[in-house]
Amino acid sequence: MKARIVAESFQPGARVADVARRHDLAAHQLSDWRRQAREGRLVLPADAMAGVAPDALPAFVPVSLEPEDVCPSMVAGRTGSVITIEIGNDLVLRVPPDALEDYLRAIQGDTGTELRLVPEDAKGNKRLPRESVPYLMANGSGFAVKVKVHPDPIGRALQIQTRELATRQTYERLRLATAPERKRLVLACKVPIPSLPVDKLVTWDELRPTRFEAAQAEAAQRGGVLRLSAAV
Repeated sequence: MKARIVAESFQPGARVADVARRHDLAAHQLSDWRRQAREGRLVLPADAMAGVAPDALPAFVPVSLEPEDVCPSMVAGRTGSVITIEIGNDLVLRVPPDALEDYLRAIQGDTGTELRLVPEDAKGNKRLPRESVPYLMANGSGFAVKVKVHPDPIGRALQIQTRELATRQTYERLRLATAPERKRLVLACKVPIPSLPVDKLVTWDELRPTRFEAAQAEAAQRGGVLRLSAAV
């Protein structure tokens, strides 16, 4: 199935984003698979590639084994180890399972330890299981939430470092402890952050503004102009 989806993306007029959407994939995942095909690490079915022009075919290269002393910095340059940061209407930090497991193999690969890797589903996607993770509540009460967690203990530690601790580093740069005025920190994220006491948990519906409040904010940015209908 994976190889046929990649072959479909090489068809004349095909767009990666459209093919990925058709198969419920992220575009960057399909791009990774296409690179695997170009590098000779994914064999595409001949019948599915029959109508593809020769100059559109992926260029295959010999597969070489990595040295035994591979380190995380080397693995980070590989296709599977892509940690993406998208800046648009939202700031999104994605640490896909493949990236975590590349680091995991680099650290544990030569120890003989059995790794608990995330299996692929029928479409070739890796979906992290969800487990309950507790918040550190400032009043001592107990609350937990189900979040995506890597099943391997070392993989989980790497996930915490690249996701939870990266978030903590972001707010620590605000230097709140030495700020001349008291400030409030709002994290619009449900992932518990280590060593960060939480004063209050709210739902997204409680946090987001009403449509009228959003319209007022938009009007303030537009110089007092209030849009009463959707833009055409």
